Amino acid sequence: MSTTEKKYKGLTLRVFLILLYTILFVAPLDLFLNLNLGASYLTGGIFGMIAPPSIFILLITFTEIAKFYNNPLTTQEVFILYNLLGASMSIQFFLGFWYQGYFRASPVSNVLIDPRTGKTIHELLPFWYSPPISAFIARTFLDPSWFLIIGVATAYFICYVMLEIGLGLLLSYSFVYEEKLPFPTAPIDANAIETLAGRDPNNVVIFSIAAAISIVWSIITFGTPSVLGGAFGVRVGAATFFDLTPFLNRYIQGPVMAVTFELFPYLFAWIWEEPTPIISILIGSYAIYFFGNILALRLPFDFLRDFQHDYRPGMTVDLLMSRSYIWVWASFILGAALGLAIVNIIRFNKYLLRSLKSLIRVRGTQEGYPSLYLLLLLWLGGGIGVIILTYMLIPNFPVWTSLLFTLVVPFVNASLNARLRGEIGLGMSIPYLKESMILVSGYRSADIFLSHIYYWGWGMGNNAASYVYVTKVADITRTNLFDYFKGLLIVLLITWVASFIAVSLFLKVAPIPSEVFTMSTKLWPEQIIEQTFSMINFDRIYKPPLIALGFIIFTILSVLTIFVKIPFFNVSSLLLGLTIPPYYANAMLVGFIVGNYAIRKWLGENWWKKYRFTFLAGAVAGFGIVAGIAGAIILISKVLWYTQAVY
Repeated sequence: MSTTEKKYKGLTLRVFLILLYTILFVAPLDLFLNLNLGASYLTGGIFGMIAPPSIFILLITFTEIAKFYNNPLTTQEVFILYNLLGASMSIQFFLGFWYQGYFRASPVSNVLIDPRTGKTIHELLPFWYSPPISAFIARTFLDPSWFLIIGVATAYFICYVMLEIGLGLLLSYSFVYEEKLPFPTAPIDANAIETLAGRDPNNVVIFSIAAAISIVWSIITFGTPSVLGGAFGVRVGAATFFDLTPFLNRYIQGPVMAVTFELFPYLFAWIWEEPTPIISILIGSYAIYFFGNILALRLPFDFLRDFQHDYRPGMTVDLLMSRSYIWVWASFILGAALGLAIVNIIRFNKYLLRSLKSLIRVRGTQEGYPSLYLLLLLWLGGGIGVIILTYMLIPNFPVWTSLLFTLVVPFVNASLNARLRGEIGLGMSIPYLKESMILVSGYRSADIFLSHIYYWGWGMGNNAASYVYVTKVADITRTNLFDYFKGLLIVLLITWVASFIAVSLFLKVAPIPSEVFTMSTKLWPEQIIEQTFSMINFDRIYKPPLIALGFIIFTILSVLTIFVKIPFFNVSSLLLGLTIPPYYANAMLVGFIVGNYAIRKWLGENWWKKYRFTFLAGAVAGFGIVAGIAGAIILISKVLWYTQAVY
């Protein structure tokens, strides 16, 4: 489908009003879930791969209301809501600022010592990152000490939005319209949009059945335990997981293993109709977290000593994975991702060059796409803005490093992630890019660790790779892509204001952290410890030999598979497997086998090709409904029970 094919308007007045309603009345609940349960269950994609549950809850509600008044939402209106409701519920900006204030006020930062300077972390916090303790105690953002801190972060954010939109549209033209990558997960979103717009009655039935099954399962495994734990203080965890790691490590030291009862890794495997991606993911996952951990505990190399000293046989699956990742696999994956990315950029440069030549011929919106000059202005203008801000705040940080990691690295990262999503449906970022920048620069002062330099171009959020994916879905649904970007900018502005209001109101209810916002009392001190640990042990965590090993292995594999076709093997899927625990890889394999070799034969080829994505979308919606109700119950219970007299 070309950019000149007719597209239809999606950003209408009623769509804007729905987004506004979501920002003002629904988003605060998700903010509360984050503070009380430790995760944004409504705006976080299930299994990190598919759309957030809140999208389906709200879309089902408003599409049914529209149908009731005999004026159903169009496919294009549903597309805009589907892709912007998640952003409209993300009002985390000012919660992040408050965490920065807590960083200085926390007892943890007052006792941890930086071995390089002999000072406490409290003393090393820059003035543009965290305000005086008096401003934090006041529980208001109207204290003048906050103005510079909020202004600096907001300036960075504006620059990154410019950079990501420009880069995302540039890569969209290359991957979607020139190279025409398949994007195998795009039909999931397009199918959900068509279903919610009410085009196929059978879709609605299948969607509803899947949602009902998911609701029952989620009540048992997630909803009931969450309500008991969050509202009544009963120590009950989500019944979705069985940890086999401590038992297995009695006999073999190192491997990670568990069983997951979550539906989504099983169902997500349905997106593939041939086994190559699944087998490659399984190989990658077992290669490091099972057999790799065993070898890492036995080989007599200095760069493995930290993991060997840190390991204990009784570790849980989460603890063993995090320790092995920090001390061994983060460095290896960094090198592996760089190797694959560089080979792919060299291999597929003709498509990028072709898209650049095509963009040069475009003037304004003549062909429905911005000109190359506008895209370069956004990308390079935003990047240069970040470099200038960094130089003003951290003048001793090398400018050449800022140039490399602000302009070049996001391009590489976005290209890698967009191609992975385009080829196999799952994206992946090059990990620890900010830390890589610090490693290369040789600069180790605390201000660079706490700076607002971060690298998008990857993942599910508002970034360049996700914009490439959105472009593909817009193409399938015949939606005017630039209605999405206009809506995005409006939503970002309103959510910024709404975040200020919501966090301020929560602070009037009780301090953050406090017993009212249960999980913040646990996670925020842990987060400070983790950040400080990375700062203090930076040169022990990132090991050049492991980075080089990952780079060499994946460069060789990437080049080899260009010339030799290896059965059931894909390097991109193998790389993704390095980030997936074995128990999720096992679940995906089981789901693939059951889906392709049982359900596909039972219900027929036509059902499988036409409705399996609808079933997956319905399952996500069911989980979202349970998460929303559980959060509401917990919030009501906290409001009813809490009084200021507790303090």
